[in-house]
Amino acid sequence: MTSRTISYRLILLSSLIWCLLILSAPVMKHVEVPTVAGPIYAFFSRICHQIDSHSLHLFSEKLGVCARCSAIYFAFLLSVSFYPLFVRKNLPSRVRSYTKREATLLVVSVIPLLIDVGLDLTGIQNSTLPSRLITGGLVGFALPLVLLPAAEEAFGELRHRIPLSSRR
Repeated sequence: MTSRTISYRLILLSSLIWCLLILSAPVMKHVEVPTVAGPIYAFFSRICHQIDSHSLHLFSEKLGVCARCSAIYFAFLLSVSFYPLFVRKNLPSRVRSYTKREATLLVVSVIPLLIDVGLDLTGIQNSTLPSRLITGGLVGFALPLVLLPAAEEAFGELRHRIPLSSRR
């Protein structure tokens, strides 16, 4: 298996598990399993404010993270899922000419999010559920376009440094 395949599958699987955890918190709370729901919410509270009014709900319970974070993570999963359909597989990872273009796309996708957060924090304009979903989704969708090629290259470098005798 190539380093490209291994890194892709690891990121896809990790992203899927992450998103399932986000969804499992309200499901576990709904089916009244607080011993599972509580630790999941506590884990995600370290990375997200989890304000109820800023969150999406499932079974009348908020997700593990707010709407903007949910949009980032689920758009990331969607983008990773479709990544193989759009990547130029015939180019070696070190000579990909599209990496700078995708990095620019990521920077551009962050600008609306920063504007939305900035306007909300200054009190000029309150951010809304749709604005949180759109701005988070833009970042989440663009992030794998930069992260996956970088992970492929890093994983390839790691595989070259491991002596052949230790590989199985």
